[in-house]
Amino acid sequence: MESLIDKAKKIFGTTDSCKYSTYILPEGKALNIVKDTSTVIDYHPHDRAAKKVLENEVENVSGWNATEKFIDLTGSIRYVPMKSHINIQLGLQHPLTDKQLEFIEACACYKKPTKKIVYDFIIEDALISNSNIIRASGTYDEPDCFKGIDKLKKDFKKERLKELQKKLDAHWEATTEERKRTHTGKLYEKYMKEKG
Repeated sequence: MESLIDKAKKIFGTTDSCKYSTYILPEGKALNIVKDTSTVIDYHPHDRAAKKVLENEVENVSGWNATEKFIDLTGSIRYVPMKSHINIQLGLQHPLTDKQLEFIEACACYKKPTKKIVYDFIIEDALISNSNIIRASGTYDEPDCFKGIDKLKKDFKKERLKELQKKLDAHWEATTEERKRTHTGKLYEKYMKEKG
């Protein structure tokens, strides 16, 4: 079975453009989800694209959660260029890749220098409860745009560690003594590895 990322690339193709809304894949390429920009403004390209990729692959995909599920399952980043800033939405279930950061840096600092990045983190409960986002943002003037990228990396790591800690605590509470020695140990090992 092909991966969701391979399916998405087959459907939409990829681009290096920062000009239109897209998903940034873990490999650093962007999906070409906005095909025709000359005739209509598409306010929901992410939902439509995510639903197209996830149909027949994932159960219970609806308009409100298609984007979040796609991000969660693929490690992709939702990217929206605005006049005054770049907005990105990241899941905490997958590490942020260097290639994704390079794409964001190229867009924010060189190709479409907006001097501001607004980023949202999707917490795991979002996929269940529909109350979904922890918001953090930063404004960076050139040449300090690179400090903004560093802050994004730090904030992402901090929020990801919080999520891992929540999972570890929940697992510990729900696990019997015998299973604590084996299963919780793996979660703790993952948490300590990411904590550094």
